[in-house]
Amino acid sequence: MNPPYSAIIIADSIAPCGRRLITAVMTYPRMVHADFMTHRMLSRNASSSRAMPVGRTVRQIISNPAEVTWWGANQRGMQATSELRGWRRAVAERIFYAARWPALGAAWTLMKLGLHKQLANRLLEPWAYITVIVSATDLHNLFALRCHPAAQPEIKRAVEALRAAVIASVPRRLAAGEWHLPFVTDEVWGWWQDGSVHAASWPGTLAVAVASVLLIVGPARIPVRVLGVAMAAPVAFLALGSASVAVSVGGDPADALAAWGPLTVTPASLAHGLDVLAHGVAGTSALMVLATTTPMIDLLTWLRRLRVPDPLIEVASLTYRLLFVLLDTAVGLHDAQTNRLGDAAGARRRWRTAAAATTVVLVRAWDRTERLQAGLQARGFESALVTLPVARSASWQFRALTAAVLAIVWTLTLLARAAL
Repeated sequence: MNPPYSAIIIADSIAPCGRRLITAVMTYPRMVHADFMTHRMLSRNASSSRAMPVGRTVRQIISNPAEVTWWGANQRGMQATSELRGWRRAVAERIFYAARWPALGAAWTLMKLGLHKQLANRLLEPWAYITVIVSATDLHNLFALRCHPAAQPEIKRAVEALRAAVIASVPRRLAAGEWHLPFVTDEVWGWWQDGSVHAASWPGTLAVAVASVLLIVGPARIPVRVLGVAMAAPVAFLALGSASVAVSVGGDPADALAAWGPLTVTPASLAHGLDVLAHGVAGTSALMVLATTTPMIDLLTWLRRLRVPDPLIEVASLTYRLLFVLLDTAVGLHDAQTNRLGDAAGARRRWRTAAAATTVVLVRAWDRTERLQAGLQARGFESALVTLPVARSASWQFRALTAAVLAIVWTLTLLARAAL
């Protein structure tokens, strides 16, 4: 969490028309968030109590409860012009912060009872901070109302921090076609543009592909034939997609390398198609390193450690299992047809047999899927299909080698782009 009563400018831009747009991250007590929400000229996105675990909220409120800026004395009207003093202020302060302990105990008990955080956390909001992303083109009204002496001191302190950050910020003047992009660097946003390191197919893609193949056939000891079979279908798909990119419609025939009526292949479109193919092959090769070396049980275990929701993990796990169900059904049906000399018929009959076989495969796979679901229900499956993690020792040599390979790929790519 950002420091309390803080405002950090994330992006400050001036459009070609002269309008200034500011995006900031503010942190202030949640007790005044409703007052802040009344300013409709602001575009806001705030952290939610529904998204934060109750345990984390409890720890934050114990160690860092929301700070009250002004202990105003009671009087008529909305503003307290004088502050409690002496023993009255000391007692009021102690009572205010002591009131959080029963709420903390209640929230913790509700969490143990299984109540969702969207309700349990509501008890703790009076003592919590909130982080808000704010974007606006005109902040004068906000500053005039909330930096006024009559404003509640807590929101006044937060808005004064925003005003100080805006005054100290130096805006960036945008050219035509540029965007105001908070939390996004120019390099990340320009990954698809010419000159970006992410769009460089040479030598990064070649280095990734070569390193991936060497790791698979080397330390992983995967036979080259197995790797070739696994890569055949993805590479064929990538080749078809790249060919569609390389062929353009309505290009200049004078500049075309080849032309078929309205279809042309220009140097630019051919280079774009080759870039797509190179990036696709490199990404597929890197994915093959994971697919050929890491058991599915390890991937599921890591996903649970990363707190990925159980429904997503179950979808991935069942999809993985059902792929083998589909494959086993297809292989069994093909063997049955081969034993009955189904592959010795003519081409027309073989096409008809293939269509019928596809229908049978889908029907049988669906039947086996229903039996699998019935088996899970009979075993009391409710929310998560827990798997036993396999204890594996970490290899610091492998991690160091991986970091070195990544550093070499990035260095080669940056050097190549700098030389162009």
